[in-house]
Amino acid sequence: MNTLALDCPSIDGTGISVTAPPGWRQNYTYHCGLEYRAGSAAASGGTIRDIATIIAYSVEDCIESCFGLNIASFASEFALKCSAVFFSIDLEASVTASTGNCVLKNDTLAAGTSAASNAFGVTATLDAGF
Repeated sequence: MNTLALDCPSIDGTGISVTAPPGWRQNYTYHCGLEYRAGSAAASGGTIRDIATIIAYSVEDCIESCFGLNIASFASEFALKCSAVFFSIDLEASVTASTGNCVLKNDTLAAGTSAASNAFGVTATLDAGF
């Protein structure tokens, strides 16, 4: 198996801040070994949906894609928002199974809902929206 780099578990619970001109900023928190699967109960009601699946070579690139979608959605008044990502280090298996290893999610988990365990990845959740 060919895998990408991921500094888990040392990044677990830590955050990353993503910025872009002219002052756009979002903060994300890493959750190592967890995956918010489509169909799980969502924090805002309803269920978690996969917005898009892409290829990313780092978890930071995956988060940047989520951030970029949020900027585009805000700027054009679309209702679509990326609230979390799942990044798998197993690029080959992920691409074979679902065309990518970075999955943009519409929401985070509802309180009391457990995430799926996935030793090959990390979920990053948006701490605060626009």
